[in-house]
Amino acid sequence: MQEFLKKNSVKSVLLGIVPVILGGFITVAFEVKDNSYKFIIGGITFILFFLYIRLLIIYSRQDVDLQKKIAILTKENQSLSKTISQFLGICKISSVGINSIAHSIVDSAVINKKIWCFDKECQDICSAVYNIFSEICIENNGLEVTYVKNLEEKKNIVKTVGYENGGEGHPKVFNVERSVKDIDAHYDAHLFLRNNSSIVAYNNSDRIYEQFQYKNRKGKQHKYSQYIAVPVYCNDEKMIGLIQVVARTETIIAKEVKDLKILAKKYIMPFVHLAVLLSKAEKVMCSVPKDSSAKKE
Repeated sequence: MQEFLKKNSVKSVLLGIVPVILGGFITVAFEVKDNSYKFIIGGITFILFFLYIRLLIIYSRQDVDLQKKIAILTKENQSLSKTISQFLGICKISSVGINSIAHSIVDSAVINKKIWCFDKECQDICSAVYNIFSEICIENNGLEVTYVKNLEEKKNIVKTVGYENGGEGHPKVFNVERSVKDIDAHYDAHLFLRNNSSIVAYNNSDRIYEQFQYKNRKGKQHKYSQYIAVPVYCNDEKMIGLIQVVARTETIIAKEVKDLKILAKKYIMPFVHLAVLLSKAEKVMCSVPKDSSAKKE
């Protein structure tokens, strides 16, 4: 019934006709001298008045819901625009860096990773994801975004090469090589060991505390409120990296786990694909053939 009432044509007719009819009954109620008729007309007037108030409540809620939907769509549009902007920015920086390295190889047979390297772009990816999710949050009390890299040249070793938290310094594990087989390794290392391509998301501190437990070291309860981990996979076979978004206490990115995963697919997956592309670009450039005179710096 409410769906029928919410139609714009029905809304216009009811809000136009009911007040007129209501006004007519009120006028008649005052003019009729017979008390029995006054009682009947008064009763009908009261019912019409009640229905009119009910209609106003329904339509006011409809307007509020519409405004909320518009606000959500506007926010999503802004976030998508920012994602595209950040994505293109990283592409531009990378193209310039890769082009410079290519000229360096051609001109002087030197592969200079100081000009451009994948690790630098991991930092840019973290900054981009941080900026996007800072705007998405329902409540923002602080976020941390990290890029953890699987060191292909060293078996079962990972390293955090990208980190962004709004300029409050780096964690102790930043740029430190860690074994994924360490029983006290952080949760990200366990995800590498698990080697699963699925997005991981937790929407409350209790669930995070349950997962962030270690054999000889206890995690801090209620330190984090929500968690997203998106594996970076090459051909769906090998996990070469991991992008993590960690919400600090009282920060709410989204209320439900399914919503966290939807946001990850919308706003993190583009950077996952970019990370795969850039890591392969670096690998190709730094692969020096045995008969080549090119040197790495």
